[in-house]
Amino acid sequence: MSVIGAVLAIAYACLAILVVIGARKPGGGGGWISLPGIGAYVVTLPISAPFELLGVKLDYRKNLHMAVAIGGCALLVYAAVGGIEWAITAASG
Repeated sequence: MSVIGAVLAIAYACLAILVVIGARKPGGGGGWISLPGIGAYVVTLPISAPFELLGVKLDYRKNLHMAVAIGGCALLVYAAVGGIEWAITAASG
């Protein structure tokens, strides 16, 4: 278990939740142009993009869609950091 990975995954999830909440507010999508949900799309890009390639568009207004996307991205953060941590400890002996 990677403690650093878990901490970063939790921090990512908290930040992503704040971004989604901000994107759901009226006018929460840009100042001079209207891009509703762009913040939610960006923070969930590693999950949203493959889903869209498969023909499934996540709706940033639906809690379940965002929970799946944020949870998936948090798992990716955990796995990436855990993998880097494992590689460093394996290389150092």
